[in-house]
Amino acid sequence: MKKLLMILVIIFIVFWGLALSLKNSTFGPDSFEYFFKTTGQWLDLNFLTIGAPEKQEKHLDLATIKLDDGDLTGYERELASAYFMAEQLALIDQKYILLLENVYNVTLEHLKREKKEIGLVEATQHYNEKAIKNLLQKHQHTPELTFEYNRLVEQRLILEEVREDLSQEQITTLNQARGVLEQGIEIEWAYDLVSEIN
Repeated sequence: MKKLLMILVIIFIVFWGLALSLKNSTFGPDSFEYFFKTTGQWLDLNFLTIGAPEKQEKHLDLATIKLDDGDLTGYERELASAYFMAEQLALIDQKYILLLENVYNVTLEHLKREKKEIGLVEATQHYNEKAIKNLLQKHQHTPELTFEYNRLVEQRLILEEVREDLSQEQITTLNQARGVLEQGIEIEWAYDLVSEIN
């Protein structure tokens, strides 16, 4: 019995070590090693990462890793977790609204990528929109924050303005969004106009 227990402990330690050593590897979902990679990421997140804000940031990092791996299901799962944790932490303490801003910024970077699978674009836009609307609807609007939120929406506007496949109607909508944004009052409306063109 003791020998069996020892063997199991050794197997567990070897598995743990292998999984953690592969958590930052470049193996994709189609490879056998990907199981160890994702297990290592899970162990790192749940056992080696302490504190809710740190876990939220780790989920956001993992979303980018899953995107790089081409793991759409994993990407959506990590992005959903990152947004949910940011939302809950921001409700507890205003200092955590930066976590929501991080979700917005990271999804904005994801939208800039050239390879856009339709499901990926929808998931990214969904959490990009949820993050900015949460910021605009539920949090303080000091002059400094209003300026910052205006800047965030303008980044999304610029991202759409440089597209080469825009119709005249879409260009008109973007021009309207820029006009609204320049007034600096209806920031959410400006974002809605921008997101309309997709």
